[in-house]
Amino acid sequence: ASRGVLFANKYIQINQYKKAIEWLEQFLRIRDRDPEALHLIGQCHLNESNPVKGLEYLKKSLEARPKQPQVALKVAELLICQPETKNLNSAAIWLSKAETLNRGSDAIFNLRMEFMKCKGAKSNEIVTFVTNQIRSNPKNVTLYTILLKEMIDGGLDASGKVMELERDNAIRSSLYKSPEYLSSVIRTKLQDGNNLAKKQIHLSHLKLQKGLLSSQDVLALDTLLNTV
Repeated sequence: ASRGVLFANKYIQINQYKKAIEWLEQFLRIRDRDPEALHLIGQCHLNESNPVKGLEYLKKSLEARPKQPQVALKVAELLICQPETKNLNSAAIWLSKAETLNRGSDAIFNLRMEFMKCKGAKSNEIVTFVTNQIRSNPKNVTLYTILLKEMIDGGLDASGKVMELERDNAIRSSLYKSPEYLSSVIRTKLQDGNNLAKKQIHLSHLKLQKGLLSSQDVLALDTLLNTV
């Protein structure tokens, strides 16, 4: 029986997923609750563009062995993002399970955001969610950039939020080390010309230190300085 998984893995390595499925099906006739085999056959079906079968087997794998963080994440993703398997009522349950197993991960944060948008959450609800994530993880600078984007998309006062954030010296110090944050503020013109020029100079300096400064960055700086 163990040859089934062995041969399946060999076929998976060369992207022969249909052959792998055949071997795994033979194996599962004998050991129908083996979590590894169920996971593998689920992944094979996904690779063969059969998300319905893939979801079915991934769920069975989790039933056999509940503590599989990445598998739980994939199940939630299929229920939220994949048109053929989308089911937001079921997704709510599986997403909670995935969150328990993947606390603090970027992937689970992104999936929760996608779930909220699919459910039609209002902009202020999404902003509240991101704000709560920032309180839990204030050193994650990416969250601040996401917060501004969601506020801009929702027509909320992103300019006021920038002022509020930058009044805190510790937060401002972290934000000014992030090219993504600086680029976001500059691109969306959330401040007056002088403040944007300072940010563009600082951004150019950061990129120069990292060896990422491009001719386009220099041109953007020159253009901005000429408008101040």
